[in-house]
Amino acid sequence: MLTTAFALFLLLGALAAGFAMSRRWGWCSAGRRPHPRRWITRIICGALGGASIVLMAVGTVQDALGSDDPARMNLQVPTLPPPEPPSDRGELLQGRFLLHAVLVAWKGGSMKAIHGETVVVQWPGDQNRRYRSVLQSGSTTVEYWVEVNQIRRNGRDPFWVDGMFSVNAYGRGFSGSSSGGLEFPMSRNISRLGTGDSLFSVVRPLSDAGAILFDLTPVREEDPLKPGRMEDFFDLQRSTMWRTRLDQEAWLFEGRQRASGSPALALIGGLGGISALLLGTAIVLSQLFRRRSLGFVKVAACLILYVGALDRLALRIHQSRVRDGTAPVERRLEACANLPTTMFFRETARRDLLAAAADAAAPKVLQDLASRLVERDR
Repeated sequence: MLTTAFALFLLLGALAAGFAMSRRWGWCSAGRRPHPRRWITRIICGALGGASIVLMAVGTVQDALGSDDPARMNLQVPTLPPPEPPSDRGELLQGRFLLHAVLVAWKGGSMKAIHGETVVVQWPGDQNRRYRSVLQSGSTTVEYWVEVNQIRRNGRDPFWVDGMFSVNAYGRGFSGSSSGGLEFPMSRNISRLGTGDSLFSVVRPLSDAGAILFDLTPVREEDPLKPGRMEDFFDLQRSTMWRTRLDQEAWLFEGRQRASGSPALALIGGLGGISALLLGTAIVLSQLFRRRSLGFVKVAACLILYVGALDRLALRIHQSRVRDGTAPVERRLEACANLPTTMFFRETARRDLLAAAADAAAPKVLQDLASRLVERDR
């Protein structure tokens, strides 16, 4: 909402400036001969317009490459096989568990890990203990606590857990909370993670939404544990359950782009807030021309071609990331999810998705994501 309001303010300011110049400086005043601006005015306008063009290129490349900051993962995972599930029913007398909390961002049906942490729960010593933590993502703060009150042996599911949780997320202009009883594995959606989007980038973000994931898994008392990553978290004994649940939630919660029937509306919708920057740049650079109304049309046409070139550059970066077999799987998944966001080369992106889905050397999760993206855009 804040970005939209800022973009609308820039658009109204640019329109007001254009109207004032047409009235005062005679863009098309009848009976007046067009005259060039003063040299200092042309220098300032040229510098401002050139700076906007350079910033668009830099912002587009940075957003296409993505952040190289690694996820802050403090997960611990077992090194030994899980303990044998109990054969009887009743209240658990003694045990050892790992309580995991992972903050992720939705990326076109895939996930990008941001934070992860693990707490060792010794039962019954930690009964009724409240575990608190604060996670940060951009301008969004996520506070949560989890309290385990009772663990019982169950026949179908090895353990039944009774307890409470609370998640509170807040940032600039929004806040949200969720609380209730425990049910592992468990996830709670977060509408905004505060990562935002660049006002100088042609690359539009897939979503600013995410989720916090919780799970409680039993481990052996003698297990020394080891540091883990996101893949290790999903490779625990309930990996199939996690994959099914998160696939459903990601596609329901993700704001998916839809193609517009009008090319102009599709272009404006794809550009988003940067359209105000393009309009302002065209107005500023048109001051370099003697006939400024005609110069505005010429500059606007050149800027549209420039946006198309930046869109192609961003697509090439995503293509190279998807095909790079040495890149981390998370990087390749994020680049694959970004392929359909192109404004001018959707057919090329579709061919790349088909190639990734048919690539036998690609990871299975990458093939599945590419296949689903192709099906979604049909």
